[in-house]
Amino acid sequence: MRLIESSVLLSEDRKSALREIIRNLDEHQTTELKSLLLSEDALLKEIAERAIRKAIEEGDEAFLQELETLLSSAGKKLHKLKEAGDKNEEAKHMEHFFDTAS
Repeated sequence: MRLIESSVLLSEDRKSALREIIRNLDEHQTTELKSLLLSEDALLKEIAERAIRKAIEEGDEAFLQELETLLSSAGKKLHKLKEAGDKNEEAKHMEHFFDTAS
């Protein structure tokens, strides 16, 4: 289920449909679906590498500038998410500390 939710290629409609039918899949089908979803990162990486290579070969500076902006924005969002996760983890440790202290 986590792989379905984290997919960037599946639309929300497709995710909903998969959540509905996943209960009816046999072990082989579940394994195939998991394998497919796990390969998503490699597929996206390959597509990005091809696009970047082509932009460099063709000297498409506008595309490369847009890509730089996108990556910068994504990096900032990831940093904020990591900070939020770190704070959440810290809060859990403090709760556990006070639970064991009492």
